[in-house]
Amino acid sequence: MIALVVLIALIFLIVTAPVDADDDYHDIRRGVESGEVVPLETLLTHIRKDFGGRILEVELERENHAGDLSWVYEAKVLTPDGRVLKLEYNASTMQLLKLTGRHKQSREEDDD
Repeated sequence: MIALVVLIALIFLIVTAPVDADDDYHDIRRGVESGEVVPLETLLTHIRKDFGGRILEVELERENHAGDLSWVYEAKVLTPDGRVLKLEYNASTMQLLKLTGRHKQSREEDDD
């Protein structure tokens, strides 16, 4: 009986996982088509112009800001001077919401 319950639970997880990803894709596509979400290429161009370096990661999520559910781009950037920055942008307006970062340690600092 326990094995049957576990099997049903596993089947449920396997069957529903792709549906969630598919729903996210359609939500994002609708957001871009409606102008609610700026296209990814616009974000990448904006980051390269303002910070340079190499873009390591980008995520697009829905977040609750002051009671308002909105799309937010989150990006990690390795700047030319070795800093790793974490950036958050309003995905509709491209307003920079948050910037955090740290310096990459050099080899000399590691040896001390």
